[in-house]
Amino acid sequence: MKIFIALLIAFSSFGVFGQFNSETDVITYMDGKKFYNSVDGLTMEYGYLSEYNTYGIKLTNKYNAVFNIINVSITPYESFAYLNGMFLSTGDNIQFTLYKGKAVSGESNFILIK
Repeated sequence: MKIFIALLIAFSSFGVFGQFNSETDVITYMDGKKFYNSVDGLTMEYGYLSEYNTYGIKLTNKYNAVFNIINVSITPYESFAYLNGMFLSTGDNIQFTLYKGKAVSGESNFILIK
């Protein structure tokens, strides 16, 4: 039992359980990853949006229409992080809650696929 507790403490101190200690941790985690929502047929990626010379979130629907989210602010809370941004096309705000392996926005769940 003592070994289990020691391992638990060791793993948590290396960021296995609480990986989002800074904005950089979130960006590093999101880099190259793609999330998918099977209900709405949406994919979500965080990265550089070259046509706008900024970083942001790219949502792509099942018809390959792309919706860019810019001015993304990242707030880490160890085991999860908030990503808040604005749709470029409408000016509406959106928030994602990022966990290890998934992202949630409202009632939409995005599962890590890549």
